[in-house]
Amino acid sequence: MSGDQRFAAAADMLAAARNKGDGGTGLPPDSLITSFELDVTEGCSVPATADTQSVAETGASIYLIGREQYRP
Repeated sequence: MSGDQRFAAAADMLAAARNKGDGGTGLPPDSLITSFELDVTEGCSVPATADTQSVAETGASIYLIGREQYRP
């Protein structure tokens, strides 16, 4: 994935989690999307995770673990 594609995927996953799960609306700030993107990228680089989880599953896990930081 290119950098733009990673950012777009992170924005989509983060906005969906915030809007559907925690009552948010719209897109979160770019700085929060970037933070989420970096966390998901790191999570996907862990060998055990990379072999057993999709990017979407990793994103959901990252959101739940960092909910205090990522929720609206």
